[in-house]
Amino acid sequence: MEGTTALVTGGGGGIGLSVALRLAADGANVLICGRTASRLDDAVKQIQAAAAPGAEVRAVIIGDQRRLGCANVSPNRVAADVV
Repeated sequence: MEGTTALVTGGGGGIGLSVALRLAADGANVLICGRTASRLDDAVKQIQAAAAPGAEVRAVIIGDQRRLGCANVSPNRVAADVV
């Protein structure tokens, strides 16, 4: 997974955290997002400890729905490599 970047929603705990841990351990750069800053801070520390050398880990808090509203658009870019 080295050289890839993964966005993991709900990365502060549960399945999202488990996915982020595995991706980082396999060498991916990981961006986690969630609603609770303290959970994300703790998760980033756990993920960084498990990450392969060179993998970056960052968090984004998305808990300000009153000010920003809910996300209406979630663009995804899909790519495939042919071997």
